[in-house]
Amino acid sequence: MQLGQLTPKRCRALAWAQRATCAGLLAALLIFEPSGSQLAFAAGTEDLDQLIAEVEDAASKHATALQRSDKLQQQVNELADEILHLEQDIMPVKRGRAGKAAAALYKMHESSANLLCMLFGSDDWGDLLDITKYLSRIQDHHVKDLEALKTTRSELIDKLAQITAAKDEAIAEFEHARDALASAQDAQQKVRERAAHAPQQEAERAAEAAAQTEATVAQLKNRHEAAAEARQITPERVSETEHAPARPAQPDPTPTPETQPQERPAEAESGGWKTGLASHYGTGDGFMGGTTANGETVTETSMGIAMLDVPFGTRVEISYRGRSVIAYVNDRGPYVHGRVIDMQPAVARALGMIEAGVGTVSYRFL
Repeated sequence: MQLGQLTPKRCRALAWAQRATCAGLLAALLIFEPSGSQLAFAAGTEDLDQLIAEVEDAASKHATALQRSDKLQQQVNELADEILHLEQDIMPVKRGRAGKAAAALYKMHESSANLLCMLFGSDDWGDLLDITKYLSRIQDHHVKDLEALKTTRSELIDKLAQITAAKDEAIAEFEHARDALASAQDAQQKVRERAAHAPQQEAERAAEAAAQTEATVAQLKNRHEAAAEARQITPERVSETEHAPARPAQPDPTPTPETQPQERPAEAESGGWKTGLASHYGTGDGFMGGTTANGETVTETSMGIAMLDVPFGTRVEISYRGRSVIAYVNDRGPYVHGRVIDMQPAVARALGMIEAGVGTVSYRFL
């Protein structure tokens, strides 16, 4: 049937069908269009998911930073042991040999005229050659002893630079871990606030998110506090059994600008460094050969120091006027107000403090 041949009745039916179709479409739009509360719930869920993701990301960064810091701290501990071995066992031997070698070379130089007379006074050229080789071997031996000391000293300086860099990096990684923990706590606080003010539709989901992030942050905090405790040297960690009878306090030297800076040690702002007055004992005061608070003997080569409230065996990096040394706590003291470290002779000698007697040093626990 052609369009022009539609009867009036047929046209009215088509018109009603069109109206019914439009009404159906409009009803469907009204039924399935999300309400404002539905949109708000969806947006709130997305925000919660994002905050949970922030907490998990911060937790991952925290774990990575702590792992790196622990690895670097282990490297610091190993380097400290190697440095102490060099300072206390190897260097004194090399230094003694080098001293003898230098004295022998000086004597050979002083008696060079006599040696020349002996050489040219020989009647046998074979004897002359043997004597020359012998003197050359002696000289080479002495030069090797001097070079060995120089090589060991260079190795020691290199390891000191390595331990300083490793400790700085370990501290930086621990700071990164602390920043990650702070980020996780901030995100968790936002989740908690959302849960406290969430509408009814979002309440259950927000409560679950709050509980989840709270548990994650609690674990992070416990790990961080344990790691911080392991790295920190505090008086509370010293057993009462470690306190030995007090060594007699040494008299104060004549006051100089070097010995007057502060009444109490002042802590540095970063890097774990502190500053304070240090002195030394064991040289001309009757303490050489004596027994330290942990039972060791004070010797010319021992790299021990005395501190009041630091556990025995603690490695300490000490710096004074451009020189650095690694020492360890094996005694108690000093007992003069305002001082923080009393050094045994080898430590003071390595820092160039024997003549000064008392000086302001920088130090940090390794």
